Amino acid sequence: MRAAHSEARLVAERVASEAGSELRLALVLKPDPGWHVYWKNAGDSGEAPILNWRSRGLEVGPPVYPVPSRLPVGPLMNYGYAGETPLLLPARVSPEARGEARGELDAEWLVCKVECVPARGRLSARVAVGQAKPEPSWAAVESLAAGRFPRRSEGLRARAEGSAAGHRLSVALPPGEAVPPSAYFFSEEPLVVDHAAEQRFTAKPGGFELALPAAPEAAGAPQRLRGVLALEGGPGYSVDVPVGIGGAGLAGALGLAFLGGLLLNLMPCVLPVLSIKVLGFLEEGGRGAKARGLAYSAGVLVSFWLIAGVLLLLRAQGQKIGWGFQLQSPAVSGALAALFAALALNLLGFFELGGRLTRLGGLVSGAGGLRGSFASGALAVVVATPCTAPFMGAALGAALALPPAAAFLIFTALGAGMSLPYAAFAAFPAGLRLLPRPGPWMTTLKRWLALPLLATSAWLLWVLGLQLGGSKAASALPWEPYSEAALERHLERGSDVFVDFTAAWCVTCQVNERFVLERGEARRALERPGLALLKADWTSRDAAITEALERLGRDGVPVYAFYSSGRPPVLLPTVLTPAAVVEAVSSKK
Repeated sequence: MRAAHSEARLVAERVASEAGSELRLALVLKPDPGWHVYWKNAGDSGEAPILNWRSRGLEVGPPVYPVPSRLPVGPLMNYGYAGETPLLLPARVSPEARGEARGELDAEWLVCKVECVPARGRLSARVAVGQAKPEPSWAAVESLAAGRFPRRSEGLRARAEGSAAGHRLSVALPPGEAVPPSAYFFSEEPLVVDHAAEQRFTAKPGGFELALPAAPEAAGAPQRLRGVLALEGGPGYSVDVPVGIGGAGLAGALGLAFLGGLLLNLMPCVLPVLSIKVLGFLEEGGRGAKARGLAYSAGVLVSFWLIAGVLLLLRAQGQKIGWGFQLQSPAVSGALAALFAALALNLLGFFELGGRLTRLGGLVSGAGGLRGSFASGALAVVVATPCTAPFMGAALGAALALPPAAAFLIFTALGAGMSLPYAAFAAFPAGLRLLPRPGPWMTTLKRWLALPLLATSAWLLWVLGLQLGGSKAASALPWEPYSEAALERHLERGSDVFVDFTAAWCVTCQVNERFVLERGEARRALERPGLALLKADWTSRDAAITEALERLGRDGVPVYAFYSSGRPPVLLPTVLTPAAVVEAVSSKK
């Protein structure tokens, strides 16, 4: 069909195909001489094709694009195609299809020379359901596509390091392949690489390095580099590699981790343990404060190291887990619920008359000596994992993309930040003289401090019920369960999408949902037409949600992401405000 300054046609690989079988479609775009169309990331200007399907008996996947060309326009750099170009679409005839499978495509694409003109058209493909029969015109598509699509990166080894200033892509070529005179990396995501800047190429034995200046709008290093690596005079390769952090980038991640660990002390998950820790300081005053503060700090650090070791080991074995993974286990939730109930009953005086349980409160508060202080530090870390404080999300995401030694440094910085207030008491015990002297008022204080422990136990029992098959409270907002397919479906239809990555054991998540998302102006903003709401519930282990968090550069919840077609996702703050929600979902980023 003819459209503005271009032609388009839709071709199926076969005119007939069996029910349940796979085949390919091709959308072939042919701009007029001197005009061009765009790649999935159009670059500094332009727009990728928009494909909306209405299918009956034919399931069509997202398009696979050929290796693009650079299209300089003044100081800008765009990515696209100046000649006849096929976009290949994987498809499947539904197993239930009978007679004929049909797909109708409403396509929109931008065709540009100096000026740009939107083009659109409706195309259809029909496939008879029955014995396979090839489409004669598919041979022309194969000829047009030959050598133009990126190869998978088997045999090519790539690694990346990045920071807010730029990224370095190091490439080892397959054996026997000559080092090219140059190469270029086309990033799939628009706000990662500065499209117009020079990519400095440095040849190495058996490979090369590319220096990729970061996009001016980039907010730090990305979690992964995804795109196409085009070798001059050679093939293109699909690249999808994690971004490690080196030099100043690692220093920045360590700083974020330290601040995040420090702020963990203010998060609601940790407050119950801190209350009994403060009680220990009050009961003993300055006696042994230095030793107890150091023991508490050691308990925090050792626990962070143990969690980091287990997490990195399981991920190295291919398991999709993240920060807070232990609370995705019903056994852990139940054990912690029992522990906090016992601690509360101890403070309420139920175990004052003897027995082994009389030592339980002292063990955790610090009155049980150095072992008690160490145990209270360990317990604080265990209950801190449902929370990710501000600054922690990026640091945790970076840690799990780094080699183990660097990852342990980041977890050490987290532990150092969390234990800093108690290490400070250890270094300057004179500050404890400002605390009031013990007296009868302590009994009343103990009763009050039992309340957050009982609340924590009740909350963990609620989490346990959900993990064992219970249902969450109904919401006034029209949430749908998260899946990658649901996200892509809404974006393809032109809807914006707000995703709430949450878990029942995440106290910060529950506070944000009850007091921000479900109320007032934030709720009204989320109810606007054209906005889909997806809830990614991570209460129990879910590999798809873990992978989605990894793509966002995060490794724990809460995470709030706003998606709009053709643009990178926008991440909202960990501690939500109504203004942040309204700003994110009311405007295009």
